[in-house]
Amino acid sequence: MPDCSSPSVFHLEFDLANRRFEGPNPARLLPNYPHCELNTAGEPFALEPQTIRVTDVLYSGDRSTVYLGRCSTGLKTELALKFTNEDDVLAEAGAYDSSEALQGNVIPKLFGVLFGNMRRRGANMACLVLERFGSRIEGCFTDLDTLEKAKILDKLVVAHHAGLDPIDFAPRNVLVRDGDYRITDLGHAKPHLGPCRWTYGFVQHVGTKEYDDGEPKRGGCFEIWEAAVMMGFWNANKLRVCGSLFVDKSPDLPSQAEVDDLITDIGISFGTMYDEAQVEELAVRYYRAMKTRLMAGYSCERLRSLRLKVSYEVHKEWHIENDIPFEPLPPWEAAAAESEDEDSGSES
Repeated sequence: MPDCSSPSVFHLEFDLANRRFEGPNPARLLPNYPHCELNTAGEPFALEPQTIRVTDVLYSGDRSTVYLGRCSTGLKTELALKFTNEDDVLAEAGAYDSSEALQGNVIPKLFGVLFGNMRRRGANMACLVLERFGSRIEGCFTDLDTLEKAKILDKLVVAHHAGLDPIDFAPRNVLVRDGDYRITDLGHAKPHLGPCRWTYGFVQHVGTKEYDDGEPKRGGCFEIWEAAVMMGFWNANKLRVCGSLFVDKSPDLPSQAEVDDLITDIGISFGTMYDEAQVEELAVRYYRAMKTRLMAGYSCERLRSLRLKVSYEVHKEWHIENDIPFEPLPPWEAAAAESEDEDSGSES
């Protein structure tokens, strides 16, 4: 560790001429950009003073921008340089410092904080310097395979057992590399409220009878239970319909890929307020009707053109059974007269 009795100076060379920003580029506010000097303000720092070459942007948003940097000495270590206001950087650095045992396994390794003066008199900017680890998860947690969800959740459990509650737990704050994960963005992390008593191991239960039995009691740690439910961890044996509802898989229902391909609006009668149970029932009826047609030889391409007609028929039948007036919205009413006969055979 370098001597921290006096500030160590780092030179940042920004080479971003061909990089298009989706958000702000705060480094431009530093004097002499793109050739900038930042220092440690006498605080400990786990790298020797050197030139860091900045060649890309890993993330750019309203609150912060994260650049890709590369050390010029040693192993040419790749760095994630997070620029934001000084108070937020110091708060997040404090969360990393208090969770040193988690660094390099559950959260990225922290090298330290760099400080620089902005062009405005009296204004300061700070940079959190972390190891660069993989890339942010693309899409939603619910899109991941069950095993990948389990790996992430087990990391969250380790963090909670160590007393850290990373409150902003979302896909944008989870990094992945070669099947391994890190939880990042600890700016709003807080100490865990009392000891975490969660004992359910997510990876060890994947594919077991205990997994098939469903979710455990939430008493061990409500936040972890809530995260697992939000990720859809216990839904591997279920189909996701209507975006957020889950129903049991069944031979008389399509596959998840077919469900996604044939998605349509549920609840099409003007003036009818459908509750969640009714939406779920109608969705199951709709997809069961689609499965029947798939088994009869209809192609998915043909069924996509019949979604409104099939949905109309399913809703009409349900409304009659439940003695609820049926006033279909115009697009569905127009589709009711369509014929299913054309091109209904198997794909060649």
